[in-house]
Amino acid sequence: MKKFLVVLSIIFIIGLISIFIINNNNETQNEPKISTELKDNGIVDGKREFVFSLENKGEENAELQLLS
Repeated sequence: MKKFLVVLSIIFIIGLISIFIINNNNETQNEPKISTELKDNGIVDGKREFVFSLENKGEENAELQLLS
């Protein structure tokens, strides 16, 4: 029974180390730095007008896709 617990503990420790190594990948993904703004222009031609704008403030190119 004692040998079984030792083997089980070793497997558990190896599993934890493996998970730590996999999750601690040195390659970090650069997230785009995008600023958004929703502006209310009030009533224009009898309708309420809103303007939504995006600005890429990061160094990397960012692509915006509007899917239907």
